[in-house]
Amino acid sequence: MDVNFNGAYRVTRALLPLMLEGGDRTVVLLTSVGASVVMNGMGPYSISKLALCRFAQYLADEYGANSLAYHPGGIVTDLSNKAPASVRRA
Repeated sequence: MDVNFNGAYRVTRALLPLMLEGGDRTVVLLTSVGASVVMNGMGPYSISKLALCRFAQYLADEYGANSLAYHPGGIVTDLSNKAPASVRRA
């Protein structure tokens, strides 16, 4: 949560006033397939990525931001290798 959600939140919170002043309100948040599925042992990771999706919605609603929660595709990592085969990328 601290890296995946709180890090993005803190950076956005710090820069949002400058973005609102300057007119550019684009925020891109990186999420993953973890936001869309429930996988045993990956609760904190999945919850943090799902929280980014909701955060993007609130940025759009409350600040008129062009906010995107972007899932760039599957990447092989130690964490992703623990996911069920039905979720992993072939």
